[in-house]
Amino acid sequence: MFALDDRRIQYPHAEIEHVPVPWLLLYAGAFPFAILLTWSFVFFKQKHHKTHVTLLGFGISLLVTLFVTDVCFSICPPSLPFLYLLYLL
Repeated sequence: MFALDDRRIQYPHAEIEHVPVPWLLLYAGAFPFAILLTWSFVFFKQKHHKTHVTLLGFGISLLVTLFVTDVCFSICPPSLPFLYLLYLL
């Protein structure tokens, strides 16, 4: 049985995170949320229902993106560059 427990070998490109997690949450969640909120209040001044629908759509799109990404990585995990060498031996 072959197992890899060393994270450096499993994910060699993940040693350095280019975007820290707090900034990622701001870039992916808070900034678009603020932009959509401002946009919906400017263009739909008295229609709070449209503001709610806009923000609900944004939240659902974030959740669906997370779900689909997790499913895709569960079905087909990222390949390791040296695994084809095991087949040659």
